[in-house]
Formats: sequence, structure tokens, C-alpha cells
Amino acid sequence: SLQAVPSAVSAVGAAPPERFSDLARASFEAAYLAASRLGHLSSGTGGGGDGLLGTDHLLLGMAMTTGTTASRALKAVGVTASGLEEALLTLRPPSPQPATGGHEPSAQALLA
Repeated sequence: SLQAVPSAVSAVGAAPPERFSDLARASFEAAYLAASRLGHLSSGTGGGGDGLLGTDHLLLGMAMTTGTTASRALKAVGVTASGLEEALLTLRPPSPQPATGGHEPSAQALLA
């Protein structure tokens, strides 16, 4: 549920717009939690964390949310949440620095 998203999400303006469907909001929640778990909401040198939720995280969130058109389409072409997580960790290793929050500009455009 969206209640599982830390209150810090709203504090940094990372909560999905209210106009989004429940499934879209669940995908966003999954994206935020995955980005946090992968260490990508941290910033600093030497890691992939830039403190921002990106479109890569949104794609992962869509793959993780069952029952959506996006998750079915991704599954149909062989894209899995675990495969996306593995690729993200290869491309963007975790960063040990504290989170700064917010969205990458490309993700912000999608959420606007």
C-alpha cells in the first residue's frame, strides 16, 4: 500500500500525483522502494546513487506491479523485475551517501 512509502517521499516531492490510478501509484511506490533498497536514492561519488528517482526506477516499479498492462507487456518480451534490478546494479552501483530526494528531470516530466 502507499502507506508503506516513507513520509520522506512526500517531503521531497516524490509522491505520485493524486490523479494517477491506484495501480500507477502502486508502481510508483514499488519504484521508490526499489530505488531506496538498491541504494540509488543516495548521492555521492563512486556510486550510482544521485539522490533522484529516475525513469529506470519507474520501469522497475512497473515490472514489479502485477496486474498492469505495463507488467504484462514487459513480461511478454522477457523483461523481469529481477533482471532489471540486476542491470540497474551493474549500471548504477549503490552510493553510501545520504539521500537528497526528488526526481530526475526525465522522471519529473512523466509525473507532471
